Amino acid sequence: MSAPFAADAADAEKDAKVRDWIARNIGAEIVRFEQQPRWRGGWWVDVKKDGKTFPLYVREERKEDYPPWPLEHEAGALQVLERHGVPVPHVWGIIDDPHATVMDALPGHCDFAQVSEAERVAVLEAFAEAVARQHAIPPRELAEALNLKIPETPEDISLGCFKICEEMYLKGKKLPEPRVEFLRQWVYRNIPRHRDRVSVLSVDSGQFLFQDGRVTGLYDLEYACLGDPLIDVAFIPLRLSMHNAGDVSPFFRRYAERTGDTLELDVLAFHAVWWGLCTPFILTADLHAPGTQAKYFEYAGWYIGSIISQLEVLADAMGIVLSKELDVPAPRPTRWAKMIDVMLGRLPAPDPAEPYDLTEQRKFLTFVQRADAQRDVEARYFADVEALTGRAVADWLEADTVLEHFVLSAGPEHDEALIRLFHSWAVTQARTFLPGLAHLPMFDSHWPKLSRLVAAANGA
Repeated sequence: MSAPFAADAADAEKDAKVRDWIARNIGAEIVRFEQQPRWRGGWWVDVKKDGKTFPLYVREERKEDYPPWPLEHEAGALQVLERHGVPVPHVWGIIDDPHATVMDALPGHCDFAQVSEAERVAVLEAFAEAVARQHAIPPRELAEALNLKIPETPEDISLGCFKICEEMYLKGKKLPEPRVEFLRQWVYRNIPRHRDRVSVLSVDSGQFLFQDGRVTGLYDLEYACLGDPLIDVAFIPLRLSMHNAGDVSPFFRRYAERTGDTLELDVLAFHAVWWGLCTPFILTADLHAPGTQAKYFEYAGWYIGSIISQLEVLADAMGIVLSKELDVPAPRPTRWAKMIDVMLGRLPAPDPAEPYDLTEQRKFLTFVQRADAQRDVEARYFADVEALTGRAVADWLEADTVLEHFVLSAGPEHDEALIRLFHSWAVTQARTFLPGLAHLPMFDSHWPKLSRLVAAANGA
């Protein structure tokens, strides 16, 4: 009975500390103060100073073990970009307790769904200009600001923060991961050896806000580092597809014009795969041994969506045609299905302003309801594993174990068969359990193909 009141008291204490820091360090009057209702602490704050009112955003540190750097890392990267005229939020400082960054709140939005064609193209071209300006910043400036080493070898130039995320994966891995191991082996076999340009990177690129045809600012520099600029470019089509950006050829063409860089399909596919693989990397510990605060349901959606997108990038670059139209078993609920129905019925009607934990409960119970009704969905996977390895398997753990052993000894001649097997498994999982519960843009008609975008940028 006391838990809700304790949480309210803790929130009120945080609020008071944030208010106090703003008053002491910015010297402004607070005219609006609102907590952001999400899984990560945040506040929208409007302040008035010298007769002018302007908005701030206070972004609290994550509660997970990633990214592997503190808030100061992102704040330092934002300050470097701002000095070079790249549109980013101005950083006012860092609050020690609660550990949070105080920055300008950017105007605008990230969704292209309601914009005109002319504005869509103008924004994509403006974003290309901003990214090109970022990539022109002398690498030593970020290295000095964040105490980074400037990469020199092909591995270091091409892999960005891959090995840091890989360390988290290896440390947290407690179960077989044949899908992740296949992609990890592929990355090490396919490192580009001819690229030597080093730039200031966002890595988790494609995140920006826009308004009235202009980019108001880039955001989310938590993984900022140094490396091949095509690392940023590779992931932008996938990121923007989540925001209804449609054909992003205008970005590719303008970026190529501004930088003079050659957009190579194999290189872009490599970077899209290794950065996409970092999602399963950093989620592994919580998926294999989740703590009480783990957002397990969200992690499962990110994991499956990431596997699908990486395999489709690989298939596109290799000329392999994959299908998302797969049959799934007919629902066969167990005798306990009504229990799940009852628990779902006890939840209040959905409300956009409801706490994240309540939304998560509703999604999770729907997921369990589907899992109960379609508990035989793994059967095709077992048959595929047996066909490829010659080993009959009885359950998912045995299937993953057998397949991981196979992956670790397989050469590139097995790549296509493994891509098809893993893609079939992931698409079946997503189509069966996740519709309406997770954002899976790879099932939308506008899901991009790097091969087409590279051809457009290179004038083919």
